[in-house]
Amino acid sequence: MKHLFFALLMLSVSVTHAQTEPTNQPTDLTFSNIKAYNFNLSFQPSQADGYLVLKSTQPVTFEPQDGVVYETGQGTGNAKVLSTNSTTSFLVREVVENTEYHFAIFAYNRSGNNINYKQTNPLIASTNSAQANFGNYYNGLNANATEFVTRLTQKINNRNVVAYTSYATLIVPAIFERDTTAGNKVVTCEYSGEQKVYSPPFVFQTIGYSREHLLPRSWMPTGGATNTAEGSDYHNLALTNLNNVNSLRSNYALGNVVTPTTTFLNCRLGKDTRNITVFEPTASKKGDAARGIFYQIVCYNGTGGSNWGFFNLPSLANEQVLQTLVDWHFADLPDAAEQAKHEYIYTIQNNRNPFIDYPELVNCIDFNQILKQATCNSTVSVEDVLGNENIFILQPNPTNNVLQIITTVRDVESISLFDLTGRLVNNEKLSIQFHHDNIMLNVASLNAGTYFVQLTFKNGAAAVKKLMVQ
Repeated sequence: MKHLFFALLMLSVSVTHAQTEPTNQPTDLTFSNIKAYNFNLSFQPSQADGYLVLKSTQPVTFEPQDGVVYETGQGTGNAKVLSTNSTTSFLVREVVENTEYHFAIFAYNRSGNNINYKQTNPLIASTNSAQANFGNYYNGLNANATEFVTRLTQKINNRNVVAYTSYATLIVPAIFERDTTAGNKVVTCEYSGEQKVYSPPFVFQTIGYSREHLLPRSWMPTGGATNTAEGSDYHNLALTNLNNVNSLRSNYALGNVVTPTTTFLNCRLGKDTRNITVFEPTASKKGDAARGIFYQIVCYNGTGGSNWGFFNLPSLANEQVLQTLVDWHFADLPDAAEQAKHEYIYTIQNNRNPFIDYPELVNCIDFNQILKQATCNSTVSVEDVLGNENIFILQPNPTNNVLQIITTVRDVESISLFDLTGRLVNNEKLSIQFHHDNIMLNVASLNAGTYFVQLTFKNGAAAVKKLMVQ
């Protein structure tokens, strides 16, 4: 009887502990190794069976309910469940560039499905993912120089060749793969917007997906074999549905469909205004596709002894309307997701897509012939943009109201504003009144977008900074 009583007592204590709310929440939530596409999270445990970790781009307002077991990948209020176990340190994925992420962590005790959360004073913290950062990558390049295109090709063609076959294990889990319920994952087709749910691991053949070449392999003078640098370049690959999307695009030019013949979700194939068959991806990826193609033909121009301009490429490349891609590029400028993907590819290939970093450079190149445009506005001089960090500062940036220009140079003669196409938005001679080296400029009337502020000095020199207007 004595042993039986002791056993019953232990059982009672165990059940009571599992159903009792934890006394304390975990503490000391910290972030480290912060990148544009992921970062590490860790915290100090409390005396609890586990922790419900919630993530959101807004302050978390959700409060868990006792008796409810939540799943990793589940949407809860304005947040998503990141973790539901006893782990206190892990890699946070599903991250895009320069975005604030909020976290709330609730301790719980649990026995089977009987779960009790400590709902008061959760551990709360937030952090920003890193901004795109190319450092001194473009040093020495000047978009106004005669040999600019040749030197740009040399710069971006100097890269690590990463295996085409490694796409599934390298970039898919890092950039595309997201958690969903029941232990499954989900990826999104970049052309159609399809949400594809699958049981991991990701295998192309199993889930029916492919690596689509934005610039088709048949357009490449070399044939673009996937064991070559040009055929395996991740900057030129998109993740797409194989049978319904990749085969639909085939090697057709990209364009605006006016008479569709086949559609799949947000993409379609059909005739354009010329009555030529073209493929049109979802609107949110049109600019991405254009920039990938611009990169590819500049990066590999001269490979195989050929000019990679549209007018010189084989197959259906001569049906590609350059202006369509330029229009898509400016209508769908790089967003935080594209920037994150770009930063990740940079870490493995060690080269960048300049048309993501400097969208205005599209105005400097004739992609039909891969030649420098005769008129390339001085505001797009890469060398200038990188070389005048200490000349003046824009605050706040982004802004939608009054811009403060802080400069150490007192002989400013004029201030000019240009949009991404190089069009002069505002150019007026100013009688500058310095107050502690500040100049005030009201930009409230400008449309949201990317601009360039150019300060011209009395000696004729000029300095340029990017400005984001919200």
